[in-house]
Amino acid sequence: MSSGSRTGHVGAILHKTYSIAEATAAFDPNGAVEFVCDRQFVVLPDAILCMFAAGDPASAAHLDSPSDVTWRPQQIDYEPLADIPWLPRKVRDVFGPDRRPVKQHHMFLRLPGDGKFFYAGRAHLGSYSVPPPGSASADRSASFSLYEKLPRPEWQRLGGYPGWLIELNHRTTRVENGDLDALRNLLAELPCREFSHLSLSVTRRTRSIFTPTRGAAGSCIPATWQTPASIPEIFPVADAIRKPKHFDAPAASN
Repeated sequence: MSSGSRTGHVGAILHKTYSIAEATAAFDPNGAVEFVCDRQFVVLPDAILCMFAAGDPASAAHLDSPSDVTWRPQQIDYEPLADIPWLPRKVRDVFGPDRRPVKQHHMFLRLPGDGKFFYAGRAHLGSYSVPPPGSASADRSASFSLYEKLPRPEWQRLGGYPGWLIELNHRTTRVENGDLDALRNLLAELPCREFSHLSLSVTRRTRSIFTPTRGAAGSCIPATWQTPASIPEIFPVADAIRKPKHFDAPAASN
């Protein structure tokens, strides 16, 4: 679906901006509306509009990639009597009694200071957490996948990274395209220990994972790269996947 196309029977146009009232009218001109979770969800007869403000990943909705959105509730009891009080069934269930889809999630995003929401198109609620009772609201999240990737300018405006997002043992660092020195510094930090890992994510939603493992008597087994074709486009292969010497396997003894 290209920018400017219409999404089925509704009047919302992909990658255009809407106020909550305009978005609601585009999907249901008759006004059969229910606002849920402090107006972050708008429940309509055949659609669920997600009206999210992108913010701090630790406590608010945010983008994980141009195709992935994570929503975090600001409180844990929007509907105290619901089976999941912070994410009521009415905002998550799109299936009818026969398990056929009867509703569709639609994603609208903005920054806290924006007056209108950017329509990112249809979305799929892929998963949500069910933490133990008494845990903080930050422990709760729902993950959505977009049917259409965000345009690069909007992805970066809403908090996306311009180049690579590198995770080293659960610590993330943003690296600009072609910044080999930053990549080498991160590789140099990789300890030769069990479960150590480094992953690289690019805005095109590809990832490379580098995982050294510990062999017998504390020696290092050769590390394995799972390398998508896009990596040579950004980092030269020789520099991107050359293993540090301490990851080389020791010569076999006679």
